[in-house]
Amino acid sequence: MRSNRLNDCMGNLDQYVFPGGYELLYVTPNGEIVCADCANGARSSEWTPHSLVRAFIHWEGPPITCQGCDTEKRSEYGDPDEPRYPEIRLDIDLSGPDGNAHFVLGKVVEALYRCECKPVEVDKYIGEATRDDYDNLLRVTRRWINLDG
Repeated sequence: MRSNRLNDCMGNLDQYVFPGGYELLYVTPNGEIVCADCANGARSSEWTPHSLVRAFIHWEGPPITCQGCDTEKRSEYGDPDEPRYPEIRLDIDLSGPDGNAHFVLGKVVEALYRCECKPVEVDKYIGEATRDDYDNLLRVTRRWINLDG
C-alpha cells in the first residue's frame, strides 16, 4: 500500500524522498516555493507546515530559489540548456597530450570534488562519461561542466 505521508515519525516534513534521495520542495498557500528546512521552521506567519499545499520534486530546468531562505535549489536532472556545474571551467588542449581520456576524466573528477559535489554525483558523472567512446566522454563532460579545448 502506498502512503502519501510527507513527514517523519517526529512530525517534520521530509527533506528527501525514498527511494531515490531526491530533494522535496513545498508550495505554500500563497504560491511560494520553500525548502524542507523553511517549511519545517515555518518562517512565515502566513502559513504553517500543516497548511502547505503540496510537495514536489524539481526534476529539470533552471534552479528554483527558496522563498524562505533565498538558497538556490538545483533541479535533479539539471537545466538541459546549461552544464550541470557551470561554475566549473576547465581549459584542456584536447589535441595535445593532455587531451587523452584519462587526463580529461581525472581533471573533471578532481574539479567536481573541489566543488564539493557529493560522491554519488561524481560516480554518476564517471558512469555516464565512461559508458562509450571518447566522443561520448567529451559530450557528457560538456553537459556537466564548461570545457574549453
